[in-house]
Amino acid sequence: MNGHRIDIPARDGTWWSSYTDVIVANDLVLMPIFDSDPPMMVEAARRAYKKRLPNHSVKTVDMTSLKALQGERNC
Repeated sequence: MNGHRIDIPARDGTWWSSYTDVIVANDLVLMPIFDSDPPMMVEAARRAYKKRLPNHSVKTVDMTSLKALQGERNC
């Protein structure tokens, strides 16, 4: 699979998800997000996964509670 870039704005003191720390299981992609993620960024990441994995369902998982610990799913 080739890489695909998603434009991510400067953080300006807030947090963005990386959208790369996903779980792929069978036909499901679980993508971590934070409550501070701009909806347009979340949708761009969701579309990128959907384009590359067209037979998969892409769902988001809110990882906001781990934000203070500077972590996502693997943390």
